[in-house]
Amino acid sequence: MVLLGQRPRFAGDATVSDDVVRRSLIHAIMADEPLFTFYGAALTGKKPQHKVSVPAGRMLLLKQAALASDAKGKEASVLSVSVGSADKFVLCHLSPGKVEQWTIDLGFNAEDEVSFHLSGSAPVHLTGFYEDEDDEE
Repeated sequence: MVLLGQRPRFAGDATVSDDVVRRSLIHAIMADEPLFTFYGAALTGKKPQHKVSVPAGRMLLLKQAALASDAKGKEASVLSVSVGSADKFVLCHLSPGKVEQWTIDLGFNAEDEVSFHLSGSAPVHLTGFYEDEDDEE
């Protein structure tokens, strides 16, 4: 949530201009809905695929993949993504005790048929947020 007088910070710690903050606040007040909405999903051995339904007029920004806190063993978990009928593309390999989280910066819109896939035994949590498509100006 952005409060008046606060400047939002985004990836890379770049400060957003006053004009963008002003337009975003006006849009949020007029739309009566949040500009940014949390997104989270968990993929496990029992549920190794997750299909995402992005609301119309919104974008999903995937920001991080992390092993669940109860991840055990040494086997790597591989997170992949497919869009539409395209092949799977590997996003990251996560291994307990070695690489337990990975920063991602991918955006998907409502027209994309996005599915995340997991191979490996350790559960993986995905986090990010939805934002209005118009905010990309």
